[in-house]
Amino acid sequence: MGLDTEYTETQRAIARFVESLASRYGRKYIRDLVSSGATFPHAMWNDIAQAGYLGMAIPEEFGGTAMSYDDVRVFFTEMGRHGLITLHFVSYFMDCLLVGAGNQAMKERYLPKLAAGEYWSFAITEPSAGTNSFRISTSAVREGSNYRINGQKVFITGFAESQKLVLVTKTDVKGTGPRKEAFTLFVIDRNAPGITCTPMNMGTHSPESQYIVFFEDVVVPEENRIGAEGAGLEILFNALNLERIVIAALALGLGEHVFAKGVAYAKDRVVFGEAIGSHQAVQHMLARAFVKLRLANLANREAAIAFDRGNDSRTVGMYANMAKLACTEAAFEAGDAAFQVHGGAGITDECDVAAILPMIRTLRVAPINNEMTLNYLGEKCLGLPKSY
Repeated sequence: MGLDTEYTETQRAIARFVESLASRYGRKYIRDLVSSGATFPHAMWNDIAQAGYLGMAIPEEFGGTAMSYDDVRVFFTEMGRHGLITLHFVSYFMDCLLVGAGNQAMKERYLPKLAAGEYWSFAITEPSAGTNSFRISTSAVREGSNYRINGQKVFITGFAESQKLVLVTKTDVKGTGPRKEAFTLFVIDRNAPGITCTPMNMGTHSPESQYIVFFEDVVVPEENRIGAEGAGLEILFNALNLERIVIAALALGLGEHVFAKGVAYAKDRVVFGEAIGSHQAVQHMLARAFVKLRLANLANREAAIAFDRGNDSRTVGMYANMAKLACTEAAFEAGDAAFQVHGGAGITDECDVAAILPMIRTLRVAPINNEMTLNYLGEKCLGLPKSY
């Protein structure tokens, strides 16, 4: 659908970079990775890092390029528009919470490596603590200047391929204090003694693996703690707003990618002597999807700009949750419309429509489901009673 008219010159440069990247890799690269069983897009990832786009949220003094969050939004929207999607991007940008919460020593030690493309994973979800993060039971018990960690995490994107892990733990294991002060974050070496993992069987067509990760008496030094003990949730809330903007951008771009296929097919496919796009049943379906995609894009733009303006966390949270909901819903509707327009052809590898839809659908439930975004908006923005 072309460059957005509101793009700044920097954002147009981002779009040109992604277009160049797609000319070297593109959907065939992603599909070949999936077919071969590969779990990480090394070549593409390295090119992105060398161009500075893995350091967008990192200050220049630590090797980053310090772009705005609205620029981050544009980058991921454009990646999606070219079908270059992997959930590795989501976990990677969650690790950038070090920018706001890490101490100076941690920033100097880790941020240059992240900006240069060192891949990290992020671990919060547990078998009995998905949406309800307060049920996290992976414990970190202080022992002098160290912590001893025990527990289990699930759906950890790219853990086996990562160098480090940002881990969410419970330090108030007895539950004697306020539950919002019970959790603490750590940076952990992927190969630390006591850590094991096993891959999960997934049904999506994307170049990453999900893992179950086990922690058995893993000793972590105090210096690897991110922020103060018990400050984990406060740190996470700010990072999760950025995560929602990234998810929204990825979903929106991917929805536009497959939607463009539907529009092109509607112009070219002739049935009973006429292009199917000339029929209102097809044309109106596509036009409605187009409107919803454009409105969702505006919502995500406002969320990113609110972040850049330094608005309070509640305002940013409102826009970020609105954007996540709007973009994932609009993307799925657009993808479904594209599939419907293709008819039986939508199932074929040649059209590359059916393979994309599971990822768009996944983004409606992960890493946060849309029902929880509605709960947030109902309670925090409308003042309705807590519903969960």
